[in-house]
Amino acid sequence: MAKEERIRVIEEKNIHLWFLGSPVALCSMKLELNETKNSMFAYSKMMNVQPENIKAVLFDVICYDSVHKVVDTMHKVAYYELDIPRNGVFGMDTPIRIRNNNTRTVEFVVLSVTTVSEETWENTDMTHFGIDMQQQSIINVQGDLNKDFIDNCTKANIDHTKLIFEPVFKNEYWMCACGTLNWSDENTCSGCKVTKDWLIRNTSRELLLAQSKKRISAARKIREEAQAREAQDNIAQTVEFERRKENYRLQQKEAKSKGNAKQIITATLLVILLAVAGVTVYFFGLPSARYLLAINDLNSRQYDSAIKKFGKIDGFLNSNELIKQATYEKAVSELSSGNPSEAMNLLYSILNYKDSEELYKSAAFQVGNAEFQAENYRRASEMLRLAMTSSDSSIAENAAQTNEQCIQHIYDQALSDIQSKKYEEAKESFEYLGDYKDSADKVTYCTYMLADLEYNQRNYAGAIEIYETIRGYSDVDSRLASLENLRKVTSAAGTDGSPAVWNGYGIVNEGNNSDYVFEFYLDGKYNFAVFTPSGQERNSMTGEYKIENDIIYTMYYSDGNEAWKPMSTIKSITDSSEIEGKNTQMIMTDPFNKKTTITMYGNIISDDNVSM
Repeated sequence: MAKEERIRVIEEKNIHLWFLGSPVALCSMKLELNETKNSMFAYSKMMNVQPENIKAVLFDVICYDSVHKVVDTMHKVAYYELDIPRNGVFGMDTPIRIRNNNTRTVEFVVLSVTTVSEETWENTDMTHFGIDMQQQSIINVQGDLNKDFIDNCTKANIDHTKLIFEPVFKNEYWMCACGTLNWSDENTCSGCKVTKDWLIRNTSRELLLAQSKKRISAARKIREEAQAREAQDNIAQTVEFERRKENYRLQQKEAKSKGNAKQIITATLLVILLAVAGVTVYFFGLPSARYLLAINDLNSRQYDSAIKKFGKIDGFLNSNELIKQATYEKAVSELSSGNPSEAMNLLYSILNYKDSEELYKSAAFQVGNAEFQAENYRRASEMLRLAMTSSDSSIAENAAQTNEQCIQHIYDQALSDIQSKKYEEAKESFEYLGDYKDSADKVTYCTYMLADLEYNQRNYAGAIEIYETIRGYSDVDSRLASLENLRKVTSAAGTDGSPAVWNGYGIVNEGNNSDYVFEFYLDGKYNFAVFTPSGQERNSMTGEYKIENDIIYTMYYSDGNEAWKPMSTIKSITDSSEIEGKNTQMIMTDPFNKKTTITMYGNIISDDNVSM
């Protein structure tokens, strides 16, 4: 019975990349490891984005490891014997054998594309895919205006369910709302057949906004007419009630004159109680009554109560507008009472109402000044920067002046944080300051010092990760070079602590019956032991290690002092499947005698604790 193959997906991406002029775009890629056969394959889905059918595509595959270092480049890989029409995809059924199993991601560089008419396009500059053609959802971009766009589609007999993306119009190309890439000289989408001119007109925010206002105005008119009729009916019912009440009063008076006072009083009380109860239930259950009560609350400055009541009759007459009015008046009250933060919270929800946005900036100015006095300079600066956009020149100018002082304070504090070795806080401050003075250089310096902290604490994987972001700075490149073998050992390991990042057993090249066991850990610890054939431990050592320039150093302590001493020399680290269950071979000298050569077989451990 055939052994079931175990396939592990190393990386899978759904992307849409292109570069100007290329006849093909990249839609997706996948990298798989066949753990049973210890073999790796890559797949790419490409799309023909030009009119003529494609016959062949030639491309390079660049292979990167987990720290994005090139470990292999496969030249002139090809898809042959194709016949792919416009917008057709290909490639996912054709696996590409990857030679280096340390590969963790791949990049495709198209070299040439040949059409069925034997015309060939060539990428002479070796340009990489550089344009990310992911589009935003048209509903998210248009919001409520999407209703008007759908109406336009319906009027033009266009299926709006296919137009789901915000279109993109560039000088060299345009992306249709259906997601299809079209060339600049094509006026009709090759995918959904919608014309570019129609799409430009009918996705125009100005046009849709005008349509929306017209639609809302018409709906408001219909609603107001209905509400007016309802109000008239309410008035008529009230008039009828008053007429009946007057008639009954006359009947009561007539009954008294006939000497039936007692009977009439009893009947009168019963009828009036029933009538009053009925009217109360009817009248105060009507939206019009709730509306009047909410108006009364607004006029008496009971803003929270008014907002709550208007909310319960959502849409009745101008209740929604009056919610904004109540919120606005409450914000003004809070602002005049010295509560600018509360005013800002209220105004933020109605920024498009009256002059709320300007009041919001005025409140920000007050908050900024208060924070400045409290020496909370970062918060003060954030508020003052907002106030600097005010149309009130006095507010804007004063905010700018105070913000300058905030910026200087933030800068000075960041310098102080550097002196106190608070590099994370300093870096965050310098990043906020942007191009102020030498803040950008200071960000790099703080990054370097943070990497140094990781390095000195022997968290080498963490140090490597940070050093990679500032290559070319100071001695970063030389440090990364000195950690090259450690990078190989830890390239697939996580940074979250410590399964063993490399473990295995060794064979002495001269030959003896001892077993060697060596384990590296990501936190800078190691174990090394030698066992006799009977399983007894003959030699062992544990401690802290570092690897620089192919030398493994171990930490020694003498009289309370620390010192690094060479323990072993690494001659090579390579991939190997020579020993079942192991994927790495490391040749090194015996730590005990510094002369004997040992070949160690082990595994690099991934960040999910699974041997790779």
